Amino acid sequence: MKHIFIVFFLFFFATTCGGKVEVEYDEEIISIYGNGNKKLVNIFKVNGDRALIRKTQFYIGGGIEIEQDVNANGQKSGITTEYYENGLIKVSGYYSNNRKHGIFFWYDEVGKSLRTEEYKNGVKIRPK
Repeated sequence: MKHIFIVFFLFFFATTCGGKVEVEYDEEIISIYGNGNKKLVNIFKVNGDRALIRKTQFYIGGGIEIEQDVNANGQKSGITTEYYENGLIKVSGYYSNNRKHGIFFWYDEVGKSLRTEEYKNGVKIRPK
């Protein structure tokens, strides 16, 4: 969870330094749980037009359940990571137009690697 955020932050920092155009981001809370915790949040890039770039779904206790990059149509397109309630990664991989594309990594609840699989346009090529 923290690793994805750090990568996202570093990318954001790298692209906004050195005289480049600064990009603004906007968070929109879509729904909340009865206890007041966020349930679903969308992140938008605001640079002229407002474009959805990331969806984050939370567990009722507040931890992140799923983070996914999305394209202009709201389809998974980029890195998607699912987490256990304890905060450790359950599965992480890359999507292109809502299809698995690339290597996916699965882990158990204590962080031990379970398997890796490679996909191309939604079709499993082979276990890695």
